[in-house]
Amino acid sequence: MLPINRLISDFLFSNGAQLVRFVDVSHLNKKQTLGYKSAVLILIPLSPAYIQEVSANPDYVKDMLRTKQMNQDQFHLTEQKLITWLIFWQPI
Repeated sequence: MLPINRLISDFLFSNGAQLVRFVDVSHLNKKQTLGYKSAVLILIPLSPAYIQEVSANPDYVKDMLRTKQMNQDQFHLTEQKLITWLIFWQPI
C-alpha cells in the first residue's frame, strides 16, 4: 500500500492540482492547528482573466456579495470543488 501522502497527492494531481505539499505545523499553537501536526498546501490555478478582473476591481468581493453572485465566482467554485473532492475521496 502507498503512503497516505502519496495517495492524497496522486488524487489531487489527477483532479487538477498543480502543486501539493505537506508541511509540518507541529510547532504552531494547538489552537491554530486544532491539534494536527501536518497541513496540506494545494495549488489549483485560477484563470488569467479571473485574476485580471479581481485585480482591476478593489471592490470585487463587496460587489459580488452585494449583487449576490458569489456562487458564480471562480475562486468560490474552485474552493467548493476541492471541498467536494475531499469529502468523497476514498483511499484505495
